[in-house]
Amino acid sequence: MKKIKKTKKFKFSKLDKQDKALLSTMAALVVLVAALSVVALNLKNNEQNEKANIVIPMLEENAQNEISVDLADMEEGDTKEYIFKVTNYKIRDINEEKIKYSISVTPALSANIKLYKNNSNKNLIKNNTNEVNSTFTITNNVLAKDKKVEDSYLLIIEAKKTPTKNEKITLKINS
Repeated sequence: MKKIKKTKKFKFSKLDKQDKALLSTMAALVVLVAALSVVALNLKNNEQNEKANIVIPMLEENAQNEISVDLADMEEGDTKEYIFKVTNYKIRDINEEKIKYSISVTPALSANIKLYKNNSNKNLIKNNTNEVNSTFTITNNVLAKDKKVEDSYLLIIEAKKTPTKNEKITLKINS
């Protein structure tokens, strides 16, 4: 006949002070590691979402920059997204004055465009009729002074029809 061993139940109250302290510390470390893992994963996801296709530093008044988006590789029904950032710094140089800037968008006839700023749901392009030589201007944008600031823009292009060979969308950023 086999002997049946009785297992003893774990009782926290029977541990001495040193064992209680070690067990409590271990539990706290496990919780801390889990929390830091969640934070690290969230930061990694945010960084991936915010990577810009182009960064435009605006360090002085009367600066002019232009971005052209070629539509030649798009076909009817295609959608493309571009992220660009307008910043008041370049590496260590930060502007010392507030800088006002505007963005002028010249659309293409074969595509609808939408422009969003800083994760907003509001399309900055109003009345997207895409008439010949129509230009949309977004004004009253300001970059603060003496601290790093960036405005992030999402440009969404939807092809209504297959674009012609030299068709493009132009964005001009002027301070």
